[in-house]
Amino acid sequence: MRNALSHHEAFLDLIDHPRMLPLVVDAIGWNIQIRTTHLDYRPPYPEGLEAGELGTGQGADHTAGYKNLVWHPDLAGPYLFEAPSLDGRLPFMELKVGYYLSDVSQRNSGAICLVPGSHRRSPQELRDMSNRVPADQFIELNVPPTPRCCGARSSGIV
Repeated sequence: MRNALSHHEAFLDLIDHPRMLPLVVDAIGWNIQIRTTHLDYRPPYPEGLEAGELGTGQGADHTAGYKNLVWHPDLAGPYLFEAPSLDGRLPFMELKVGYYLSDVSQRNSGAICLVPGSHRRSPQELRDMSNRVPADQFIELNVPPTPRCCGARSSGIV
């Protein structure tokens, strides 16, 4: 769901949460703008449905109608790096903050996966990879749910 802030007022409290905002200011300064917000929900797979190859958008899960997302750089479109670039690489322009309402601490539980250093790869190198990243080059961000202190659970969002 895009523009999650407009769907429930509890999300507004997360913008300037006193435990998170100081960290963001330390990382990128005080001149902060919200470019987008979204709420991701991925239902559990039925028993026996195998996950496809990570990041390719292919596999039994995709064929069954589950959205098997492809690897993508943020701020880029279908042709990669439609945003301003520096020497063909995407400059550091944003920071993401995530609040997890469900447990994604187990492998293959729907957690976001990150490729450290991918911002230093050229668009051609990313295209040549055909959305395949070797398992030793990415990190699955397995985290427990965000504690109640953030307010989202106590405000009726689950």
